[in-house]
Amino acid sequence: MRRTLTFLLVSFLLVSCKGGFEFSPYTVISVENDEQREAADWFAWSFAAPGGFVPMVFTNESSADVIVTYNSSLSESHFRLDVDERKIHITASGTSGFYLAFQALLNLLPAQINSAKHADSVIWKVPNVRLDTHSDL
Repeated sequence: MRRTLTFLLVSFLLVSCKGGFEFSPYTVISVENDEQREAADWFAWSFAAPGGFVPMVFTNESSADVIVTYNSSLSESHFRLDVDERKIHITASGTSGFYLAFQALLNLLPAQINSAKHADSVIWKVPNVRLDTHSDL
């Protein structure tokens, strides 16, 4: 866990502040299977109280905003996260990798994402970033 937190802090410092992806009530997350759906649902429901919406999670939705894919060549906790203005791509090979990727996204959102109260006037935007890492969990 310590290594993951260090990585996320360092990664945040390397992130470009220009551009980024904005989550909204119309955001669609596409998963391939139930393992990915569990992590995606956990992430999506993080917006319920502070954002007043929950991004939709579908299976194999080609036009989705967030694309979650399996890659067997990655270790269990390794993930790749690629964010730009139009899409987010998450790639991992196991449950911990998918959760770590979604946790990284949460850490890149405004701090109000952790609030139990509705946060007015917050833009739920994550900056453009490309992460390719793993953790020793």
